[in-house]
Amino acid sequence: MPDQPFADRTVRLRLLGALSAVLGAAAIGLGALHAALPFLIGILPEGAVELDSRSAAMGSCLWTAIGAALAATGVGALRRRRWAPPVMRAVSWTWLLSGLLVLPLAPLLVGISLERSAATDIAMAPAMVRSIQVVFTLGMALFGVALPGLLVLALRDPDVQRTCERYDPRESWVDRCPPSLLRLSLLLALAAVLSLPMIFQPAMPLFGWIVAGVPGAMLWLALGALSAWLARAVYRVEPAGWWGTMALVVGGGLSLALTLWTEEPARFWLEMGLPVDAGLPLDLMRNGGIAVTVAVTAIGALRLNRLRDDFSGGPPSPPDR
Repeated sequence: MPDQPFADRTVRLRLLGALSAVLGAAAIGLGALHAALPFLIGILPEGAVELDSRSAAMGSCLWTAIGAALAATGVGALRRRRWAPPVMRAVSWTWLLSGLLVLPLAPLLVGISLERSAATDIAMAPAMVRSIQVVFTLGMALFGVALPGLLVLALRDPDVQRTCERYDPRESWVDRCPPSLLRLSLLLALAAVLSLPMIFQPAMPLFGWIVAGVPGAMLWLALGALSAWLARAVYRVEPAGWWGTMALVVGGGLSLALTLWTEEPARFWLEMGLPVDAGLPLDLMRNGGIAVTVAVTAIGALRLNRLRDDFSGGPPSPPDR
């Protein structure tokens, strides 16, 4: 059969691929910097950086994993591989959702850092503090929301995928799963990878309790293994994948909301490895965390409910060539 007409998006793919590769290299560099920080603490001014070896290992693994995903998808887009757009969409959506969750906390995080600087005799005027908070928040909005949002919009064009299929006509692993379920499978696979760095700062919210230490690390490993199994089940269009993912989304959201509600706010943030200073609106942070958790859980459950019928058709047949 003749190929359907489409607009060649090679230029867009190369621009997106170059951008993703550069961002991936920067993230890998940030991971290397986290790994080197414990060795550089001695030559930095006292109090300039507060980072223990566990936090450094967690940051190194996290940023290296993110960088590897961005770099791999960037190279795939530059080479116009047919698997690159779906993987890049999954990475971009994960990046965008993470940025939307962190953006409201950006001014608060800057305020904490500046308060610690003041404790080391680096005092700043209130106007300068506000200016720094505004600049940091704008930077977070740009790199955490606008940039991944731009990638998501650019990849929505179906001609992007058709261009890759035109220059990479061989059957690929992305053709063996419906597109909607492929995105879900990739998100679960990313969740499995990103759960591994959590073992360095283990604290698992579990239905009203916080499990820390070795038991917490084991729970994070179990969660990563479960996410990987669900990613495989969803990719193979097995009904167990849908039921398991729904249970994970609803159960995880309920577990986090109950823990935020029952635990003391200061203890919760300390166990999660986050700084707690005097004057922070801990009750407001807890209530906001509960609201965000409930909203994200509800949206995820509704979205999964719409995908339920996709599991009844089985995997798609390979396309005729």
